[in-house]
This record gives sequence, C-alpha cells and structure tokens, in this order.
Amino acid sequence: MRTRWMLLTAIGIAWPTAAWSNTYTDNFEDGTYAPMWVPWSVDAPLPIEQNGRMEFFLPGTSFGPMFSTGLRGAMRLCGDFDVKFTFDHPIWPKNNGVRTGMTLGNKHGAYTLERTNLGLGMGDHVLSDIGGSLTMLPYGGTQGNLRIRRVGMEMTGYVWNGEWQPLGTWFGAIGPMDVDLWVWSHDAYFGRQDVLATFDDFMAADSASIVNGAVNLGDYIGPLLGQRIEILLVQDGAVIDSQIVTLDEWGQFQFATEVAGEVRVMAKGTHWLRRSSPPIQLAPNGLQVVDFALTNGDVDSNNVIDSDDFDLLVINFGEQNFIGDLDGNTMVDSDDFDILVAHFGEQGD
Repeated sequence: MRTRWMLLTAIGIAWPTAAWSNTYTDNFEDGTYAPMWVPWSVDAPLPIEQNGRMEFFLPGTSFGPMFSTGLRGAMRLCGDFDVKFTFDHPIWPKNNGVRTGMTLGNKHGAYTLERTNLGLGMGDHVLSDIGGSLTMLPYGGTQGNLRIRRVGMEMTGYVWNGEWQPLGTWFGAIGPMDVDLWVWSHDAYFGRQDVLATFDDFMAADSASIVNGAVNLGDYIGPLLGQRIEILLVQDGAVIDSQIVTLDEWGQFQFATEVAGEVRVMAKGTHWLRRSSPPIQLAPNGLQVVDFALTNGDVDSNNVIDSDDFDLLVINFGEQNFIGDLDGNTMVDSDDFDILVAHFGEQGD
C-alpha cells in the first residue's frame, strides 16, 4: 500500500463516559513487571521498571536493521475500549531517529500510535499508522499523553494538547486486540546517541463479556497452577472464539470475549477429554460463571481414550516423562495405567 502523509491542524474531541467491565492499570511503581506484561527486546536492553516509571533505553552503540525493546500485554481488549498512558523522554537528542509508542492489533490488522523522531532532519511528530497509511502531527514536546479508543468498529488515536486531539481512524477495526508498548529504531535513522524514553500511568479498559470458571482435573495430584486449558465458544454449532487460559493454584480461570448471545463453553486440558457447559448468555459488560470436571486419560489429546493412548503409556513406562504422566507425580507408572483403564473407551464432547 502506498504511504499517505497528512499534516493535521488538529481539533479537540469529547466523548461520553463509558462503563467498563474490565480495567487494567499499571503505574510502574513496584520495581517489577506486573503479570499483565511480558518484556521483550531485539538487540537492545530489556525495559526496566525503576524510578516510578517503565524505562526504555537505547544505547548510542545500538545497531542493526531494527533494535527494539518493549512490553507485550497479556490481556486482549474486546468490544469498545480505551487505552492511554503518559510518556517522557528524559534523554532525547536532536535527530535521534527513535520511535516510541503502542500498537494494538490482531490478524485483521494493526493500529500504531507513536511519538517519534524521524531522524535525518525530518523532525519530531506524533503519528498514527494504519497499515502504512500515516497521519502526522508536528510535536515538539518531550512529554505527553497518548490514547487509542475504539467505539464499534472505529479505532482512533489521540494526543493530549490541552484537549484530546485526534489522528487517523481505522474503520473496520474488528476483533479482540493485543497490546504492545515499545521503543525502536534502525541503522537508517538512528542518531548514534543514547536515548531514554519512559512510560507511566498505563490504563486500558474494555466492554468485554467476562467468563469466570474453575476446572476439576480428574485423577490428578500435581500442581494446578500454570495448567493450560483450551477454551472454545460454540454458537449454533460453530466455534466462534478460541482461547488458551492458564489456571491459578485453585484451578480457577478468567477470560474476556467479544462474543454475545447464547453459547456453550467447551474446555479441554492437555490429557483430559473436552467437556461442554450448558448454554449461557453472554453480553457486553456481562459476567458469567462456568465450571468443568474433566476426565483424565487422553494421552495423545485427540479427545478419545483408546489404544493409541495405551501405546504411548507403554513406550514411556518407567520414565520421568510428561507424556503419559497422567496423575502428575512426575513418573509414568502403574497409577497412570489404572487411570487409563478406568476411562478406556470414553470420548469427549
């Protein structure tokens, strides 16, 4: 797609206060990554939470086709949502060629909003990037606030300048969105000087339907914490959403979805059969609770307990091997055979 550049004479905008079902906040004050974040970096130091903020540092010696550092959100934003944070650039040399900002995206596309120095004498801007279509606003300050809001299928980025000023709008922005905060540059633009960017006061809120639940993993004595469960939402016989949830130490989970209406929730563990809930009603800003009791013995995870599962147990018998350790005692032994025999021939939903 050909890149379009637009310099905006921006105008203010106001919107009504929304009621949110799900809110994520982080003021970056406890000196450690919150569970909502996964830090990452490419040829650059990882971000560090210190001095009451999240610090992203690019040394002047950085080089490569792209060097970057950031935080990937563990959350998915569903339905209408609002995301914002404050930024500061304590070390921000002229013509540094560094971009700082956030990206919200999924398989349908992405929306990027950034405070950037384009390098090569092209100056400082705030810009939105929607699939290569750029909307730019000159911006000389090193501090400020960025915001992305979706209402219906329209997603718009804003910068605070006494009031919220809009940049580009993504029309047709559908589906749950992942969140990334980042700082990056590359050899073509980087000014070979140290750059320090900081983010603070992160807030994201959405109108998702929330589902809470608990899973009883049958015939299992191992730890529940960290067990991954595949969740399917089925409506009119079709799978319309799928997610992987992670259990806490009590076997509880939570997930958010944009799906509305009557659905069945289906759950499957790694070596447990899939089970379905009774029909439930989902709605924006709604809350539902579903519980599952899963049957153990599906070693190959094909949703039926049969001779193929028996063969895998035989192959791994006596080994400290995850494959075939049905009861979670770290050993494939006669107790695992007893579980398989007790449920042999059963099939999941």
